[in-house]
Amino acid sequence: MTLFEMWARARPFIEPAIPELKGTHTIDDVTLMLGAGMLRLWLWPRSALLTEITLTPRVKALNCFLGGGDLDELRKMEAEQLVPFARANGCNRITGGGRKGWKRVLPGYECGGIYMHKDI
Repeated sequence: MTLFEMWARARPFIEPAIPELKGTHTIDDVTLMLGAGMLRLWLWPRSALLTEITLTPRVKALNCFLGGGDLDELRKMEAEQLVPFARANGCNRITGGGRKGWKRVLPGYECGGIYMHKDI
């Protein structure tokens, strides 16, 4: 399956998460980033996730940028694919943002703070 075909299947899972970015990206921006290789697409039958590897002086992280779909499937994706991929690529952390409710359904994750923004 081509990336274009995969994105056509994944987009309905990803698009509802775009408003959570608070204006930083549109779905077209995400499409271009995916096509440019800046994001990696993980596609399962009932869910999809976009990730990127981020670097800081002390942490290399697999950042879960946008995702959506079936929660049980996303958990399985994390255990079976994301953690092994992150380790194989030298990452020592998995990160992601989202609504507060994610904390309740993702055991093992800690809140490192809050994200705030102010449009001026």
